[in-house]
Amino acid sequence: MFRQFSWSLFTATFLLVGCASHADDEEMYVTASALTKVSSALEASVYFDTPPEGLQDRELLEFATKHDPSLLEPFDNFILKANYVDRHGVVLVCDELGRKALMKDLGCTAKLDKPYWDSTEVVPCRINPPSTVNCPVTE
Repeated sequence: MFRQFSWSLFTATFLLVGCASHADDEEMYVTASALTKVSSALEASVYFDTPPEGLQDRELLEFATKHDPSLLEPFDNFILKANYVDRHGVVLVCDELGRKALMKDLGCTAKLDKPYWDSTEVVPCRINPPSTVNCPVTE
């Protein structure tokens, strides 16, 4: 009886953990897709507009998405860091406590640049210094 109960408990735990991590990955891929839209908006904003000097993080993203504020809605439970250098934007999505980075994107490419959420390394939640080495040089 105890053996059967243990086996059932093990199976239930395995299925619960397996489904939970799959759901997390699925959520992260949805968030990554939303991030590429926000980073593209930031890229266009810093390339074609002139953001007020010193603007960064959530305020910079609000400036970049003022044409469609709903772009930021998927990030209500995350900390967002944003900055720009050489007319290219960088957006970092961190966990809700701001302890670790989950993903980073430069708006100059069509795909997500750095998915950190499944990494064993804890990446700090900061853009320091802003780097857009994967973006083409602007003149």
